[in-house]
Amino acid sequence: MKVKSLVVGVVLGAFCALPVYGAELEAGFSAGDSAPNFTLKTVNGDVVDLKYAALDRYVGKDPKEPKKALLLSFFATYCDPCKKEMPFLATLVKEYRAKGLEAFLVSIDKKEEDIKIAKDLAAEHGVDFPVLADRYNIVAKRYGVNNLPCVYLINAGSQIDWVSIGYEKDSPAKLLAAVRQAIGEPLTDPVPAHIQVFLDHGEVKKQSQKSKKSKKSKKAKKAKKKRKSKKKS
Repeated sequence: MKVKSLVVGVVLGAFCALPVYGAELEAGFSAGDSAPNFTLKTVNGDVVDLKYAALDRYVGKDPKEPKKALLLSFFATYCDPCKKEMPFLATLVKEYRAKGLEAFLVSIDKKEEDIKIAKDLAAEHGVDFPVLADRYNIVAKRYGVNNLPCVYLINAGSQIDWVSIGYEKDSPAKLLAAVRQAIGEPLTDPVPAHIQVFLDHGEVKKQSQKSKKSKKSKKAKKAKKKRKSKKKS
């Protein structure tokens, strides 16, 4: 009995240690906290021309390439919401990099083959900023990452301005507003069309579902009319 309970305890402990994405969402840091510095190996060094990337390269006391804000997103290849978020992050950085935005994608995948998949996913979605490998989850633990995706928006002084956990329908709109505020762009400015697409995605999906239902109902009505006309004849 003791051996059995020990095995169950070990299994449960291992399960609880894994980052998840679900209803109870928490992050290790809140707005106003200082973001710990770190350095990790890049997965896409051929794209960003960096073997290693460090947070203090872009934000902090004396950065080499100072930015107004940096998006730090923790993800994994098994996380479907992370895959939905990735193309939006890529689009945001392309649009606002010239205005002071940079980003890091930190993979918490542990297997070498999964890290290669992470690199392929980033290339597929046009990610042109550092994708980093945190195979031993040292940085993820330091940042208190318990749920995925986990996004921190870090300002020029290396303080956390905004935190997002998970990826819901309204996540793109909230993320966009936080970024624009961080780089000093008025929220009243028009949203570029290629970014608006991500904001409208949920609505577009709803409309397409409604149109399918209306088409089905129209077909059903026509079929009824045909049956009635056949009975009369």
